[in-house]
Amino acid sequence: KNLYQNDNLVRVDAETLLHEVVNQLLTVGLAPGSLVKVTQNFEAISIDADDAAPLTLLTSEAVTNALKYVPQGSKQAQITVDLRLIKDELAELTVSNTTGDAFARQLNGQVHVENVDATYTLTVKFHVPTTAKQVYDY
Repeated sequence: KNLYQNDNLVRVDAETLLHEVVNQLLTVGLAPGSLVKVTQNFEAISIDADDAAPLTLLTSEAVTNALKYVPQGSKQAQITVDLRLIKDELAELTVSNTTGDAFARQLNGQVHVENVDATYTLTVKFHVPTTAKQVYDY
């Protein structure tokens, strides 16, 4: 798949972007013979190119933390990464078995962290405008 949605390099395919980022992190972060079950569910969402970097950094931070703290030798160990539209122009990124929100502010996102039944869940809701951001040339 092509990362950019058009030749103007204005919109980015978040599904492709996050799938590639998470797979690279798993390749480096999972020990050989790891029993961790990893689930990735990404909806096809087109985001502004300016939002790609903070979304990538937020996802990288969350997945790296999940890999750091998940018990890799346990058959019950799991990491789940989801990106979905929850309504028009509002997306939600969820990473289970982790904490952290350093880059959520760059997305003007709302962060919710929950610890239930030994599972850590980071949820970030952020706006995904359907049109490109206004660029000002000063």
